[in-house]
Amino acid sequence: MTAWLVERLHRGAEQALRAAIEKIGVSDAGELRLSPPTEPSMGDLGMPCHPYAKLLRRAPKQIAEEIAAQTPAFPGLAKVEALNGYVNLRFDMGYVMREGLR
Repeated sequence: MTAWLVERLHRGAEQALRAAIEKIGVSDAGELRLSPPTEPSMGDLGMPCHPYAKLLRRAPKQIAEEIAAQTPAFPGLAKVEALNGYVNLRFDMGYVMREGLR
């Protein structure tokens, strides 16, 4: 993937996750810790929900499920999943290929 496409996907992911986090009651999410999951089968980009557990007084697993359900679609997003207190995003490889070849 080219650097500009990676940046576009990360920016889309961050904006979508911020919107979802705000919908579940966190007005200032701070810096989002987005990184590839340790296991590639889990997705292309992940975010831990543990930092919000104390603030929301809920388990990270429940928070991840709520964020995943509230995450809006953005160009290049194929799937959003909650797994063990993390929100994992999978990108649409067709989109990645088309945009990468532009």
